[in-house]
Amino acid sequence: MSDKRVSVVEHLESGVTFGPVSVHPVKNVARKRSSAIGGSLIAAVAVLGACGASNSSRDASTSSVDVAVIAAWKASLYAYDSAARTSNPNSPGLAATHVEPELTSAEKNLALERSDKAIATGNDHVLRVRVVSLSGKTASVAACVNGREIFVNEATRQPVPGVLGQAGIEGSNATMLLTPEGWKLERQTVTEGRCS
Repeated sequence: MSDKRVSVVEHLESGVTFGPVSVHPVKNVARKRSSAIGGSLIAAVAVLGACGASNSSRDASTSSVDVAVIAAWKASLYAYDSAARTSNPNSPGLAATHVEPELTSAEKNLALERSDKAIATGNDHVLRVRVVSLSGKTASVAACVNGREIFVNEATRQPVPGVLGQAGIEGSNATMLLTPEGWKLERQTVTEGRCS
């Protein structure tokens, strides 16, 4: 297994369906996955996210923009999860929910998994997620995930060596960018073993 994974992580709650695809959580640490498909979700997120606010100290209430940002972050995780099931770096869900530099990072991670003959199995569970700050077209998201999705050898179904083959708690800090198509994942880092 290569140690050249690019920093990325995405996780989501399970049980969300976008169109004909039922997606579940995923991660992408200097190692795991990223996003899911969601044409109708992206349209809804674009409508909800169009009213860009500037608020660096978030209050207890959840605005429609917060809801849109969180939904888009989760969609990006589901897209990565879906792509990780087959280690498909060309999954259309990635481009639908990610922008540079995270898009290239996710594609590189999945290409490495594919070359190592590894695929994802299991589901992550989002324990909590919130918008930390919102300024114009940029939002910061913090999440805590029970990372139960792991990569396994496609032939033997045995966990791959290292962090990719281990389940555990993961903290995620992400930057979302408002694009003409809606909010998309721009950057993300994941910390294994603890949440922020």
